[in-house]
Amino acid sequence: MIQSPVLCGGEILCDFFAAKPDSTLAMAPSFEKRAGGSPFNTAVGVKRLGHPTSFLTKIGTDGFGSFLYETVKQEGLLLDTTFREPGAKTTLAFVAVGCDGKPDFQFYRDHAADTLLRTEETTFINPSNYSFYHFGSVALLHSPSREAYLDLFHRFQQARIPTSFDPNIRPSLIRDRKEYMELIGHIISGVDVVKLSDEDLEEITGEKNVEKAIKMLPLRDQTWIFVTMGAKGAIVQTGTERYTSQGFATKVTDTTGCGDAFMAAIIHQYLQSPFRSDQSSTWKKNLLRFANAAAAIVASRQGASRAMPTLDQVEAFLSQAES
Repeated sequence: MIQSPVLCGGEILCDFFAAKPDSTLAMAPSFEKRAGGSPFNTAVGVKRLGHPTSFLTKIGTDGFGSFLYETVKQEGLLLDTTFREPGAKTTLAFVAVGCDGKPDFQFYRDHAADTLLRTEETTFINPSNYSFYHFGSVALLHSPSREAYLDLFHRFQQARIPTSFDPNIRPSLIRDRKEYMELIGHIISGVDVVKLSDEDLEEITGEKNVEKAIKMLPLRDQTWIFVTMGAKGAIVQTGTERYTSQGFATKVTDTTGCGDAFMAAIIHQYLQSPFRSDQSSTWKKNLLRFANAAAAIVASRQGASRAMPTLDQVEAFLSQAES
C-alpha cells in the first residue's frame, strides 16, 4: 500500500556554525554553512525514518537559496509544495555552540523568502492527499506566511487529518509578544500533537515547573503534549495521564536539531500506530524512548538537518542501549 506523504511546513534557512568548538559568535574565526530551520530538519527526519514527505516553504533565488533548494532535492523530499521567490533573500542564522552543547543564534531575515508564502499559493493543497501535517516555527512570526500556514492548519482540521506543532520559540525574533502568544495559544488549543522544549514551555507560561506549566496551556483532553528536557529526557501527557522517560547518556557535540529529530520520531510513531489515550503505559514509555534515542543520536553529531538519523540507526542505537 502506497502511503500518503506527510506535509511539513515552515522555514528553511542557512545555519552558519562556528567552526571552533566551545566558541562564541564574537570570537569565532570562521563558520561552516549547513541547511537548517526547525520544520525543514523535521521534514528530513521524517523522510529518513521512511515516510514520503513534502516540504512546504518558499526559497529565494539568491546563491544561498539555490544551495537550500539543492539540499531539499538531495534529501528526497517531494517538491510539489516548495516554491521559489525571485528577488527574495535567504534567512541566515549564525550559530555558536557552547561547552554545554547548547547553541546561541543570531538571525538575519531581511526580505526573507520563507516569510513570503501566500495563502493563495497553497489553495491547491488537498489535505486528504496527506497523512499528517506538521508546522512551525519562526515562519509564523511574519505575514503573509503566518496566514498561509494557519489557513492550511484549519483546512487539515476540517478534513480530520492529524496535525502537530512545534513553536521552537526564538525570543529575539518576536516583535509583538502579546499577539504571538495569542497565536501560540490558538494553535495549541486545536492541534492533535504539540511538542515543546522545557524552555519553550517556560517562555509561554512564565512557569519553571514543567507540570504546573503544562496545566496552564489551553489543551484539549485528546491532545498529546510532549515536553523535551534535554539530558533529563521527556514527558508525554494526554488528558490527565503523564509519563516520563529518561534521556540517554551520550557525548554531546551539538544539540541543534535534537528537538526536531524528537518531533520526527513522534510523527513516525503516529503513522505506525495512531495515538489513543487507552494505549498502555509501556507503549507510551516506549514511544518516548524511541524519540529520545533519535534526539540522542543528533546530540552526538554536528547539528541541523544533516544530523537527522535513519530508522536503522535509531533501532541500532536502542538495541545497543538495551544490551
